[in-house]
Amino acid sequence: MSVRPLARDDLPAVAALYQRVIVGDTDPPPDRLVRALERATLDHPWAEPGLPSLVHEGSADRIVGFQASYARRLALDDRPLRMVCCGQLVADPDAETLGIGALLMKRMLAGPQDLTVTDGATAEVRAMWSRLGGSSGGLSSVGWTRVFRPGRLALHLAARKQGRARTLEGSGRIPAATEGEELTPGRLMELIARTPGHLRPAYDIEFLDWLFAEMDVVKGRGPLARRVVCNSRGQDLGWYVAYLPAQGIAQAIGVGSVRPDAGPVLDRLFADARAAGASALQGRVEHAILPALTTRRCLLRGAEWAMTHYTDDEVAAAAGREQALITRLDGEWWMGYHLERREPWGSPAKPRPARTGVEPGGSRV
Repeated sequence: MSVRPLARDDLPAVAALYQRVIVGDTDPPPDRLVRALERATLDHPWAEPGLPSLVHEGSADRIVGFQASYARRLALDDRPLRMVCCGQLVADPDAETLGIGALLMKRMLAGPQDLTVTDGATAEVRAMWSRLGGSSGGLSSVGWTRVFRPGRLALHLAARKQGRARTLEGSGRIPAATEGEELTPGRLMELIARTPGHLRPAYDIEFLDWLFAEMDVVKGRGPLARRVVCNSRGQDLGWYVAYLPAQGIAQAIGVGSVRPDAGPVLDRLFADARAAGASALQGRVEHAILPALTTRRCLLRGAEWAMTHYTDDEVAAAAGREQALITRLDGEWWMGYHLERREPWGSPAKPRPARTGVEPGGSRV
């Protein structure tokens, strides 16, 4: 029995394990799930052999555990950094070996990356990270909600609790309120370069083309909106990326402001989510937007655990500063394998060069 890097031939077995443990379906996994995992783990533009996803191989070479690794690139001022976002952590509950999840996590955290994060940990996963030297991500473990339609929100939450909420929370075109300049990969790179911050993602066009195409596939969260936010004189204020369903709860994935006050960017996002028909908008608290959130009738709540693990004190200090620009775009929260149980996982909506873990709190160890 051993922990080793994920190989391409392992993907059908990994997909079957994921489908059985997370989705609760013992049927053979659809090929689209295999392809989605392949794109996310092996074929994305920043995939590195030195930062692999891992499998735990049991007796008879059977895959009994899986830990997804999503390589990301950051910059601390002019210093390039490698980050690993830990995605799906899945273990076979019938395996002979105990503690498969902990073994996979220990191996992952011992990798050569400068920092490791996850943004959807359960209490059990948080405990394992803590024992292995990780820590909670502070404000990143706090969520915010802006309520637009309290009655509809209550009905939606009640239906979801009873398992009756529709997985596909709205589709179709983005409403008129969000029409304007689309946030292209080039524009996002330009705006991030103008955004205050010492620690920031080191995006390139190829990666953002891949990222936006993959995010657009996740139809279960609603239409994906990517917008540049400007003032009445056409001057850039910032940007946002969000899922804006025609009903249910919208989700802010990334928000950035080129000015110290992120309030105008949030105001535009709130207006667009409300115009789309959402009953509420949710997001993750981040240093740069916290002051604006506290003056805009947003509810703060405990959310999924965001965990971090550092090998460098300078990186750890920078990540805790107010000017660290790391959002859900750089994690795995937006991925939606678990949402598309009857809808196809599909393929990216637009061509991309050849070469998402589970619902927050959904890892199985």
